[in-house]
Amino acid sequence: MHTLVTLGTPHHSTEQYPLGRIPEKLSIEGGNVPPEVYGSSLKFANYFYPRGDAFPGVQVVCLVGNAIVGRDLLAGDEAQQAQEGSVNRVQASGKLDAYFAFQGYKSGCGRGDVPGDGVTPIEIAHLPGAENVVLEGVWHGPQGSVERPWYGDVLHLWEKYLVPGYTSP
Repeated sequence: MHTLVTLGTPHHSTEQYPLGRIPEKLSIEGGNVPPEVYGSSLKFANYFYPRGDAFPGVQVVCLVGNAIVGRDLLAGDEAQQAQEGSVNRVQASGKLDAYFAFQGYKSGCGRGDVPGDGVTPIEIAHLPGAENVVLEGVWHGPQGSVERPWYGDVLHLWEKYLVPGYTSP
């Protein structure tokens, strides 16, 4: 048995990127494939491999961090405070991660106020038929701080999935 481990990978996405997306032209031979599959590698993967158990002889483990809930910095009271100048630079920089997460999550799953690793929301990092694991407090990329670990900093939490002979419970 072989294992495929994904780290903060969006397996399903609305692909509503704020700056648009780079057009893709996939070459697919034969079959009755819907036209939208030709323009997105994610839609291609979802069409041909919609579940973690779609790979014979391969167990799929999807890991995603639960580091931050997205928050719209420009909504409600915060927008009013910013207009009035009552939000100082320290408060704003502390909320910046939540705002960027909000925007990224929204482009992936349609909602920004969900938990994830700062880039990928948990709900689109899970794949039906796979072993889905949430790593508390883990960020998508290196943050340069022990208080903000990323997948590479917590290898000890997921290296067991890489050991030959590991089988999902």
